[in-house]
Amino acid sequence: MAVPRMASLQPFYLLDPATLTMPPEQAADKTGAYEVACRVGVEGMRPIDVAICGSVAVN
Repeated sequence: MAVPRMASLQPFYLLDPATLTMPPEQAADKTGAYEVACRVGVEGMRPIDVAICGSVAVN
């Protein structure tokens, strides 16, 4: 998941379900991710199967 403001060389949190120490719903929150996930750069990203993007309005 992307780190808020993505202003560093490691702009993503790596959330690995096999190593989470809290429920996935809590780890997916920005506070939970900060506590349990390591930060990675683009080169450390794994292949992405699905991307979910929120939006305010859809036409």
